[in-house]
Amino acid sequence: PGSLRRRAEAIDGALELGRASCDPPFKALIGHAVGSTTTLIEAGAKPGFAVPAKDRFDAYVAISPLGLGAGVFAKGAWSAIAKPTLIITGTRDFKGRFGWRARTMAYDNMPAGRKRLAVVQGATHLALGGLGSPGVRSRVSRAVVDFLGDVRRGEMKSDPIAGVDFKEK
Repeated sequence: PGSLRRRAEAIDGALELGRASCDPPFKALIGHAVGSTTTLIEAGAKPGFAVPAKDRFDAYVAISPLGLGAGVFAKGAWSAIAKPTLIITGTRDFKGRFGWRARTMAYDNMPAGRKRLAVVQGATHLALGGLGSPGVRSRVSRAVVDFLGDVRRGEMKSDPIAGVDFKEK
């Protein structure tokens, strides 16, 4: 919990720094692993402990997020996420007894409306974070860029990417 609170405070600092040089017309928060937990909390997910969520971004991308358990999220934790959100996992992104499907629980439990799930075939947790496979890194980058472009244009329809399966709601 303490590290997640510090991460939330770091977002405050990053936004201030960004405003010092410009006022961006569009802001997205993107995180991998623990960073995806921070991203989902900022978007409105309710963890099992007090962490400030301010929902200050236009869109959110959570790469390899936690599912239920681990002392962070309980059932219904993601029901307040209203803004566009992309969840990315891979078929080798294992988490406990549920395998990679545990990483889709946030998507499965968010309300419908501008939500997307991308499942990268063969991608491991580390590859999703940019380590190792250049092919996975490229697929993740393309999925993120496509999603954010769709959000900005107001047209939520994923472009096909070889080796990536999408769901929309």
